Amino acid sequence: MAELPSCEKIESLSVNCDYNFNIGSEHIGQQCAANKSDEKLPSVRGIEDIGVRYGYTVVFVKDVGLSLSFYRDAFGLQPKYVDERRTWGELDTGSAIIAFTPLHQRDATIACGVQEHDASIPPINVAIGFLVEGCKSEGLEDDKNVTTRVQSVQKVYDRAIDIGAVPVQAPEMKPWGQIVAYVRDPDGVLVQLGSLVKRSK
Repeated sequence: MAELPSCEKIESLSVNCDYNFNIGSEHIGQQCAANKSDEKLPSVRGIEDIGVRYGYTVVFVKDVGLSLSFYRDAFGLQPKYVDERRTWGELDTGSAIIAFTPLHQRDATIACGVQEHDASIPPINVAIGFLVEGCKSEGLEDDKNVTTRVQSVQKVYDRAIDIGAVPVQAPEMKPWGQIVAYVRDPDGVLVQLGSLVKRSK
């Protein structure tokens, strides 16, 4: 694996990628419900013997090595793999794989082209979501627990900005009980930082 510059780690906090967050999901869900009809979904017949599972999120970036270094330095996520030519790199997130590949790879593999991330304009409606494991939510919160969770997300948010992220939204409590913040990485990719929330069964 190609060597990357050394860095200092985030102390006492754990950050992992557990999901990809679609900013427009609520709107899309409402739109789908409004357009719901009696039509049946197409049958999956013919692929029963084929296994399909989520593999990774691919982010097209200007420089794979710099992106790996940013996510390592900002969030403490170590590179899992990077090829010698730095045309492909992966982060060790513990659950889902985030992979980086150069913009020219996109041009070579996607004939129709895609919208490029640009920090000078509003981000597209997809974000990489990181969970901050500074303090787990266990249903109803006392004031001390909420303060600890806010401070944990704030620390990671501040650290990311120090490393080169662009602030989008400072940490705030959401109606569903999660502390959420947003930044953009050096390529303009939207990143969500959120506290853990215990989901009701």
